[in-house]
Amino acid sequence: MLNFIFGPAATGKTTATYKKIEDDVKAGKNNIILLVPEQNTFETERAMLDLFGGGFMSMVEVLSFTRLCEAAGQLYGGIAGFRVDDSKRAVFMGRALKSLSPHLNIFKKYVSSPSFIMQMTNVIKELKLAGIGSEALISVKDKVDNLALADKLFEISLIYSAYNDLLKGIYIDPLDDLEIFYQKAIDNDFFKDKTVYIDAFKGFTGIQLKILKLIINSAKDVTVTFCCEGIENPVDGSIFDNVVNTAKTLKDYADEHNIRVGETLLKTPYFSSKEIFALERMLSTGIDCNYSDSAPNITVGALDNPVREMEYVFKTIH
Repeated sequence: MLNFIFGPAATGKTTATYKKIEDDVKAGKNNIILLVPEQNTFETERAMLDLFGGGFMSMVEVLSFTRLCEAAGQLYGGIAGFRVDDSKRAVFMGRALKSLSPHLNIFKKYVSSPSFIMQMTNVIKELKLAGIGSEALISVKDKVDNLALADKLFEISLIYSAYNDLLKGIYIDPLDDLEIFYQKAIDNDFFKDKTVYIDAFKGFTGIQLKILKLIINSAKDVTVTFCCEGIENPVDGSIFDNVVNTAKTLKDYADEHNIRVGETLLKTPYFSSKEIFALERMLSTGIDCNYSDSAPNITVGALDNPVREMEYVFKTIH
């Protein structure tokens, strides 16, 4: 079953998640995974320690996507190898382009250009983050009416494949970790009989969404929190459009696979500041709250450029 916990900021979505986990543990459930963003792992582990004591790791496994890959690697292998960084990626991309030079037409004259090497390296990074393989580019190429675009897609797919071939067997690109995990999770039924909670994410990359769909299809029970007021009546132009669209994507996937969906909407906010609550309401709903009281916790300012504005925020925020 797929369970959504919806609610605006500071309505207790994480607290509700922890309560559900506590109820599961008391009911004798095991194989519980709490998936959170990388930067939230420490505070989440501390919360589980406060909740269950020193033995919480035998009850609840707190994982990020990175830790998920590491856990699967320890169970099933395949994590040995020299890991590449941006500089090594550029070296391998240069080699891939040089080897393909006789087979390229559109990009042939650029294969020795340092800027083009970096550009193609960034393109491959974006494709990997989106969970798009070289085969997918070929399939898209066959559906494109614009012949010039189709030729470009074909040559990018050649470059993509040649780059990956150079890494095989010895080197590991960390950008491939989630795709490797995805295949291992399918082959070994990694999420079978597990109860999975997913909390505190503001969004997901393409490959992360691919894994979420696998979790929904494989796990016994899945709960996901989203910072929005549901998906039935979205506010056009809201800053939470991306969150709503992600929730819709997961619900549509569950419906297509005949997986039951439950929804909980938390409405009561727990802001300590009235003006910040009013600001959050206006940003998330687009409706003027007609707030007229003093606002000591909000500062409005304008500086010369976005960089200076960010510097000012980091120096003064508390």
